Amino acid sequence: MNRFVNGLCLIALPAVAWVAASASGARTADEAQSSVNLRELLLSDDAEQVARARKEVKRLRSEQVAQLSEIVGDIKLQRQGRAVSEAIAILGEIRSEEAIGVLVENIAYPYLIDGQDTMLQGLHAIGRPPDFPAVKALINIGPAAIVPVAKKLATCVDSPTNSFEYDACELVLYCLGDDSDKSVIRQCMDIAHKNAINDGHRERLAFSRLLLGLPPPPQIPKTRNAEPGVGADSR
Repeated sequence: MNRFVNGLCLIALPAVAWVAASASGARTADEAQSSVNLRELLLSDDAEQVARARKEVKRLRSEQVAQLSEIVGDIKLQRQGRAVSEAIAILGEIRSEEAIGVLVENIAYPYLIDGQDTMLQGLHAIGRPPDFPAVKALINIGPAAIVPVAKKLATCVDSPTNSFEYDACELVLYCLGDDSDKSVIRQCMDIAHKNAINDGHRERLAFSRLLLGLPPPPQIPKTRNAEPGVGADSR
C-alpha cells in the first residue's frame, strides 16, 4: 500500500510543479504585458490613451490602498504585529489620503488593540516613550489629516484605556497644525472642553490648547439657583 501511495506521489509531484510553474509564468507574463501596455499608452499621441493610463494607475493604487487598509484594521493581524506596522508605514510613504480614516481609527496602535491597553498586558517595555506608527503616517500624509484627527481628539476621554489615543492625536496636531488650521482645531477643542467629564479632563485639554498655541477655552456659564424671595412672589 505504501509503495502504491509513494508511486502516486512521484507521478503527481511533477504535474503539480508544472502547474505551479505555469501559473507563475502566466502571472509574470500578465504583469509584463500590463507594464508594456502602460508604457505604450503613455507614449501615445492620443490624449484618450494617456488618460486611460492615468485611470489605470489610479485604479491599481486604489486597490493597493484598500488591501493595505484592510490589513491595518485586521484585529488578528494587529495582535501579530509586524504586518500591520509595515502596512501603516507604506500608507504614510505613499501619502494615501484615502487611508486617513483607518489610520485615525487605529492611531494608538500597538498600545491600544480592540479597545484593550496592551501596555497593561506587559507587551511593551516600561519607561520607553510610545511609538505610534499611525502618527508618523498621518504626519507624512499632511494637512488633510488635521480635521479627522482633531475630531478624534475631541471624542477622547481622559481615562487609562484611551489616553494613548489622546497623546497620539495631540502629537499629530502639534506637528501639522499651522496658523491656517488653528480655527478648525480650536472648534474641535471647544467641543471637547464643553463635553469634558471632569476637572482632570479639562486640565488636560487646557494644557493641549497651550501646547497647540490656542487661546484659553470659552467660559461655560454656571447656572445659579434663584435665591429665596428674589424674582418670586413673597406673599
